[in-house]
Amino acid sequence: MHIAHTGDNQADVLMKVFDEWGLKGKIFAVVTDNASSAVRCVAKLIRKGYASIHVRCTAHITAQLQLCVNDILKFADVADMLKRCKDTVGLFHHSVVLSDSKTDTQKKLNIKTHKLKQAVPTRWNSTYEMLVRLVDQQNVVQLALCSYSGKVVTAKPTDFIMAKKLIALLATFQEATTILSGNSYVTASVVRPILDHILRQLDGMRDQAQADDEMILQLGCDEEDNDIHDDPSVTESANDPIINEAAGVSEQAGTLGSEESQMESLLDQMTETLRDSINDRFQSVYCMSRCSRSAATWILDSRRHTSSRRL
Repeated sequence: MHIAHTGDNQADVLMKVFDEWGLKGKIFAVVTDNASSAVRCVAKLIRKGYASIHVRCTAHITAQLQLCVNDILKFADVADMLKRCKDTVGLFHHSVVLSDSKTDTQKKLNIKTHKLKQAVPTRWNSTYEMLVRLVDQQNVVQLALCSYSGKVVTAKPTDFIMAKKLIALLATFQEATTILSGNSYVTASVVRPILDHILRQLDGMRDQAQADDEMILQLGCDEEDNDIHDDPSVTESANDPIINEAAGVSEQAGTLGSEESQMESLLDQMTETLRDSINDRFQSVYCMSRCSRSAATWILDSRRHTSSRRL
């Protein structure tokens, strides 16, 4: 084409070729990437009666899923946690002393000598894989870091708690990416079932988070009803060292509980962001095809069964 490659111009050229070959109305589906010009081109072909449906390339759909995940990884608290996790993994990769210490600890504890995995921006699911391995080796990593006194800010205990919650949120996306990346079966037909499955998983996590919030609120109300600050016996024992130590532990537990409550709130925000991202990015996919939930369940179960047999 020696003219601007707009969607309308591409469609005009293709319609001319189709007319020459007598293909008008005989083309069932057109497969393209997510380029706006390609979308406009196919829309015109369908409108003019040259094609029936528009099928998005599954690889590009998988890339769109990763963009949805990237939307939540940009949250400030999540980004800070991931940076500390990446720095921790990088520290073990570049320090022979820490790496040897980790290996020795793994052998003493009879743990598989797995290496830590680093997140790579251009590799799908690498952040998820990094967190899974880091949480799996949490005890070993923390023991090895006991003797570390460098300047690198390593993962904190609360980072591991947040990592576990993020793993639970991203597990479905990792599974979807694996299925959509297959090359021994048809993937175009599983796109809609997989999207339905992801949205149902997100709905389930949101409902669980709401239930947890209601329970925490109820516990808070019960504590207010049983307030003992005005009890004289408590005031008299304020100087008791044992009671003071117990109060310190209780205060630390309360701080940890407060941080975990903030994590739950953040998790709820991330869940909503993922839902919005999927609905925005895959609106055309939902218009393209329709698959039942039973089909989604059957496909996902069959893929899991195949994967488990390989393992």
